[in-house]
Formats: sequence, structure tokens, C-alpha cells
Amino acid sequence: MPKGDRSVGYPQICIRSNRKPERTDLEAICEIADDAAAKYPDDKEARAKAVVSALTQVCGGGSLGHAWIIVFESENVTDANSHRYGYHENQGFTKNRSNDRVDRGFAYQLCMKISDAQFKDLVENVIPQLNEESTEIAKGFHMKPGPEQQGVYTPLTNCTWFAGNVWNRTMNQYVVFNQPFDGSAHSEQWAIPAITDVKEVADPGMLSESMDKIISNKVDPLTPLNAQPVGYSEAGFKSKPKLVFSDEFSSLELDTTKWTARDQYRGKGNSGVEWWYKPENVRKAVGNDALAIDVTKIGENTYAGGRIDSQSKFDFTFGAFECRMHIPVPNGHLAAAWLQSAAGLPEGDNVTARTGAEIDVIESNSIGDEYAITLHWGGYGKYHKQSSLSVKAPRLHSTWYHTFGVLWDSEKLIFTYDGEIVRTITDPNLISQVREFPILSNEIITFAQGDIRKAPLDASCTVYVDYVRIWEWEG
Repeated sequence: MPKGDRSVGYPQICIRSNRKPERTDLEAICEIADDAAAKYPDDKEARAKAVVSALTQVCGGGSLGHAWIIVFESENVTDANSHRYGYHENQGFTKNRSNDRVDRGFAYQLCMKISDAQFKDLVENVIPQLNEESTEIAKGFHMKPGPEQQGVYTPLTNCTWFAGNVWNRTMNQYVVFNQPFDGSAHSEQWAIPAITDVKEVADPGMLSESMDKIISNKVDPLTPLNAQPVGYSEAGFKSKPKLVFSDEFSSLELDTTKWTARDQYRGKGNSGVEWWYKPENVRKAVGNDALAIDVTKIGENTYAGGRIDSQSKFDFTFGAFECRMHIPVPNGHLAAAWLQSAAGLPEGDNVTARTGAEIDVIESNSIGDEYAITLHWGGYGKYHKQSSLSVKAPRLHSTWYHTFGVLWDSEKLIFTYDGEIVRTITDPNLISQVREFPILSNEIITFAQGDIRKAPLDASCTVYVDYVRIWEWEG
């Protein structure tokens, strides 16, 4: 996509790689360097020069792939509003060269919206600092910038070293682009003492592998990779959480690789009205990096809320679910965040929640500072059973955002409100042992306090979701 990723919004920064997600064979490259070194067994200076030349040609020749950075100011791309940055052999730092053009083919890209302050920092601080670092590193290879050249392309300060560092330092993220390399095993043979302490080298294949994992693992690149569930340390779980799914809702459009916005008739709701889930009630919040789920009137005595879920796109067994939401005061509608069994709820009088449950992390049915945490199992007909508890939630409606979570393993469910434990379940018959998927919704449901017919149906009725994050246990 020459324009980057429209769903992210503009201006945006993109890091691109044209390599497959497979690491470069460093042993093969070292053999090339060994062969170059072998030609000068008694001349260290000539040996080092030959090795550096061989490595630079291999790394900069294009056969190993390329990585570069583009900043798009707009989807209407021109030479003036697309800023292309790279590192190239014999050139060092380059800006707006044809090698890094917007329509150059790539295998992987990550795109994030970039602020004016971040863009300024990239131009005025990050890139100049990297050019200084590469110039200093180049001294160890007996290299220096050419006339009017900024920075030096070396086997260590290659295109991926530049692009990966620009991305991580500018966006405060951590995309992996290095693979291990033992410089001490080669420094004497190659007559390059400067690589003695080198432990890793930048590799476009490694960068692609990292981007592939970020994309396939459904982790939003805006989510801090070291993020942990709020309240995890207090809950006493021995297993460590591994982030596997997240959405920070910063894109202009709903990420349909993760979510489906439902269009579904729901029957009789609050005050006897007919109601639906409607996808047009799910939108990007204006002026806010959040998801908005509205309530609307769509006909005579007919209303609509909204719902998104990850059914058939993502589900998990055991771990932690967390969302940060704004909870409006209910008036015939309520905010809900819940998990649902991917296989549905088996019916039967002797069925327990172990075979699948609806796990309501929050249903904000009360106008007061409290909400319901409920488990449903046995289907939704004559065998339906539930376990519900209303929990206190200080400043639930008066403070804009609160964090709601559940930590779940085979033996317990621990529910949290702003990191505080509000309900613990240890009854083995109440703990789902099957895969569950997340749901976020604004419901016009019968037991919501208030009267939907008197609701203002404006922003005061809207549910706002700042993020959703899910972890699985490891270890």
C-alpha cells in the first residue's frame, strides 16, 4: 500500500521490510568474510579492509533485503508530504531517494499514527543521533563519512539497524531487529578488534519475523509489550502473563481482523421496546483514541445499541482479560464487557460452567456506584443457571475511565476493578475449562435501570473503550 495504512490515520510512520520472515544465515556470511581474510594472513590492515569490503558488499548489495522508514502526512501522497528515510552502502543516511520510494515493494510493514512532537523528535534528535553513532562505530572499521554525507553504512550500522532504531526510539516501541552474533569469535581472524564485544547484528529477516509475530499475534503495536494485567501481582498467580491480543482503538476504522460489529435483532428490551445491535453504532470516538458504542432510535418503538466480538477470529483458554472503559449512567441501556464460550453453552440439567460459560466481567445496570459480575451456563433456555454478584465500584460514573478485568485459570476466577479484587470464584463447577472470546457492547436490556424512551440518546449514553488486552499464562 503506497499510502501506508489508512485505518491508522495521518500523519503516520511506517517501517517496511522486503524480506521474508526468516533470519539471515550468518554462518554463510561469516564464511565469505573468512575467505576474504584468508587472502592476507600476514597483513592485518589489508585483511581487515578485505573483510569490511566483503561484508559491506553482501549487506548492502540487496540480496539480504532492505528496511526503511516512511512518514506519510496524508493519504494523498506527493513528494512534498511523504518523507522517506534509509541507510545505503556508500551513502549512509539518505532522505527521499528513489531506493526508498513509496511504491517500492515490501513484504511487511507496521504503521502508527505519529504526533507532530514525535515527528519533530525524529528529524531533530533521533536521526542526527543515529548518524553520530554510526560515524563513531565506523571508526572501528576504518571508515568515515564521505563529502556531504551524514552517517556511515557499515556491516553493523546497516539499513535495518537504522530503520529499527528510528522506529523504536521515535515511537517508544520495541520491534526486534537483531539476531545474536558472537563478535569475539571472529575479531582476531578478521583483524577487526572493534567487533570483539559485539553480541548482535541487525537483520531485515529478523525484522520481518518480528513484524510477522506482531501481526499474527493480534497485538496492537501501540500496546506496551511489557504491559501486565492491572491487579495481577495482588492476585497471587504463579504463572506469568504473555500478551497475545490487544487493541488500543487508535485506528480510524474498526480492525476487522480482530473484531466483528454485529447486525442482529435482539427482541424485547427495556420498557418493552424492540432493539437491535447495529454496526453503525460502533465508531471511532471523535477527537479521542477510543472506540465508541452508541445508542440510537431507529424506528417507532425500536432502538439500537452496538456490539463487537472476536468470535472465530480470536479466543483463548486461561489467562487475563482487561478493558479500560467509560461507563455512562444507565437510562434503559448498560455497558457490558464479557467472555463467551467459543463452542456455545451446552444445555442440560446436569451441565456445569466447566463446559462453557458466559462470563460477564461487567454489566453496568445500576445508576449507582455498583455493577454486576455474572456467570451463565446450561444454555439460555429451561436449563439456564447463573451466579451473580453486585459489587461496589467507587466513582463508577463520575470518573471517566475505569479498568475491569478477570484473571482466569483452571481453579479460579478473580475479577478486578481498577486493580482491586472485587470477586473471587473457586467453585470448580463454575470455572470454564474451554476457549472463550471477548465481547464489548451497549445493551438495551430489560434489567437496565431507567427508561430508554426517556434517554437523551447523545454522547452521555455512549460507551467508550480505551483498550482491550488479553494475556495467556506461560510457565
